[in-house]
Order: sequence, then C-alpha cells, then structure tokens
Amino acid sequence: MDKAQFDLTSAQMHMSPDPEDLTALGIPAEAIAKLMGDPSQGTRLARQYDRTSLQTLALVAPALDAAGNCVVEIFSEDKPILLGTIVGADGWIVTKASDLGEKLTVVLPDGNSLEAKVIGKDQATDLALLKVEAQGLSAAQFSNDSPLGGWLASPVRDPNSPAVGVVSIAARPIPKEFAHFFGNTRVILGLATAPDSCTVEIVSPGMPAEKAGLEVGDVVLAINGKPFTDPGALVARVKQANPGETLTLKIRRGGKVLELKPVLGEAKTVDETQHGIGEEDGIAAGKLSQRRTDFPLAIQHDAAVWAEECGGPLINLQGKTVGINIARYDQVCAFAIPAELVEKTIAKLREKAHDNIDVKHSQPAK
Repeated sequence: MDKAQFDLTSAQMHMSPDPEDLTALGIPAEAIAKLMGDPSQGTRLARQYDRTSLQTLALVAPALDAAGNCVVEIFSEDKPILLGTIVGADGWIVTKASDLGEKLTVVLPDGNSLEAKVIGKDQATDLALLKVEAQGLSAAQFSNDSPLGGWLASPVRDPNSPAVGVVSIAARPIPKEFAHFFGNTRVILGLATAPDSCTVEIVSPGMPAEKAGLEVGDVVLAINGKPFTDPGALVARVKQANPGETLTLKIRRGGKVLELKPVLGEAKTVDETQHGIGEEDGIAAGKLSQRRTDFPLAIQHDAAVWAEECGGPLINLQGKTVGINIARYDQVCAFAIPAELVEKTIAKLREKAHDNIDVKHSQPAK
C-alpha cells in the first residue's frame, strides 16, 4: 500500500507490488506469478486494486479458472447491454430477459462475434434463452452448493476485476414490493385518463407513454389483448407489470385502431423511515437494474455486479455456477436466480421452443 497510487478520476488504486510484498501478504506462489504477469500462468489477476483486494483475488482465482470460459458479452445494436452464461456447448446461452434489445450479437470468450436469436423468455425469473451457431463451447457447471456466508465470485466485463462477495441470504422469494434499505419500486407509464373513461387526458413528457407515441385524446381499448372500459381496472393492470416490461396497447385514435408498445419505467415510493435512492447513491451502487424484484426464488449476495453485467454466472469456490445474476438492487444487494431454478427454466424454454417448431412444421402448406 505504501507503493500504491490512487487515481481520483477512476477511483481506482494502482499497485505494482514486488513478489516479496505479495509473499508477506500470504498470497500463494502461483497467484503471485499471475499478479506479476507470468505468461505461462495467465493474467486473470490484475495489478489494479478496484472492486476486490489482491488477497481476495488470489482466493477466488482458482475457482474462476475452474469455472472455465463460460461467460459471453451481449450487444444490442453494437452497444454492450448484458453478460450471458453459456449453458450448452452447441451455442445455448442464458441471460437477463427484460434488458435485452434488438439485433443481438454475442461476443464469445475467444473474441468471435455471432448473431444471437432469442429462443424464449420466462417472465417469472426474468431469464432469456439465446442461441448462437457455435460448437465446442465451455458450458457452466451448475451446483446447488451456496451456503449462507459462503464466498462467491462473478466474472464481469473486465476479467481482471471480478466481483467478489458472500451469500447474504439463502435463496428465497423476492416479492415485487421488496424493500431492503430503500423505498419500494413501482412501475410508471406516464399517462392519466378521464375519471369515467379510458380516454387519455394527460401524457407526461419524457415518460414511456409519450416515447411510445400515445397522445391526448387516445382511447385505450386493451392491454396485452385484454379489453378495458374501466380506468380503475386499467391502472390496476399497469401496476401488476414490472419496470422494463413491454405492454401492447390497443388504442383508438379518431377512426383508427392502433397498436403501441410502451416499455414501462420505474418510480419510487418512500415511507417515513426510509430514504430514496438519490444521485449519490446511484453513483455508489453503479447502475441499478430496471427490474430488480418480483422473483420466485433468488440468492441475495453483496458482490458488486452492475446492471449491465447481469446474466453472468455466480460461482462458488469450487468453480461451480450456483446461480445467474439477475438484478442489481442497491449498493450492497444483488440477486441471482439459483442454479436449480435456472436449469428448470432452461428446460422449459427449450421444450416450449421445440413444441412451437413442431406446431409450425405440422401446419399444412398454403
């Protein structure tokens, strides 16, 4: 630490330790070789003190090596949006569903970039199954061994700076109105209707309704195929949705019936004993996930996995994947869908996709 330099612009500690320094810290010789850049040992560990201390990096390096190259980067229209976890050697990848965009490409561990097809999405877990045309990939090895207080590591975009933490709370249901330290989350559409009809009277600037093209005077006829005539029922249906969810609205504008697809945003509710997440908190936590609650089962951990790094694996010290990171909730809380539920969801999505293909093939030619 005497030799360290702190970079104020990046809030990172730059270190160039001597082997003697690392030995004094109790770091094993093989880890020292990696820290010092021995090409025969690889360079998974960094010389940069960022999210994780050098001692902790040395602890988790063997686990990350054992986990193999099962992490991919996901891009939407050339912008990085998520990580993904390889779950099949022949190109099957799982990631977070609600943050997926259009024109998806996946960068494999070897650097190759491939077009990705969305095979299916699961609303309950917020998992999506993707497929790329590839063979011989290194798939994650799942395990249910994630005891309370156990050490965990999550590979992130920078392989030299994995997120490391512990199991804070064992897998349990995460309700939609979950409150950790801060206010509960709720969805926002950004419109108001007349008191006695579904006619739009207000469209808030910059909100999802305006972005989707709704206008004052539009009459909302249905949401996701369900008709509405009562504005109260309309509001109740929106409240049942999740931030980041896309709604299909059928509206009447003049003599035309249109279909619009707003993507719901997030608002905050805060009670008298809690504090909302302000700008400073957001900076400290990194970007938070739009949908970060309402999961049937999730492991809570404290590794610093940002929202754009969800979809990657949560790995124990044996190098097994115990979950898929699904949400960054706040500064000290992240959620991962546990391995057993991930495997069941993958099987369900693959079976559903197979059934759909069979149905299409069975249709008579026109």
